[in-house]
Amino acid sequence: MKFPDKLDILAVHARLIAETGGSAGMRDHGLLESALGAAENRFNYENADLVKCAATYAYHLTQAHAFVDGNKRLAGGRY
Repeated sequence: MKFPDKLDILAVHARLIAETGGSAGMRDHGLLESALGAAENRFNYENADLVKCAATYAYHLTQAHAFVDGNKRLAGGRY
């Protein structure tokens, strides 16, 4: 399975902010990296399927609040 990396998520976030408005910028890069690692860890250690990995991304991206704005839009965004 190919997992999105930090640059993928930053690009999606930038596009969502451009399309829907809001404030650009990051609060904490470490929070984003942690949220991204959660799904990959779940896949590697729990043999999680695609649906569980997607749910893990959605949950951790909304909870981490790594971005100034758009955290919930990003989690439900169009990849």
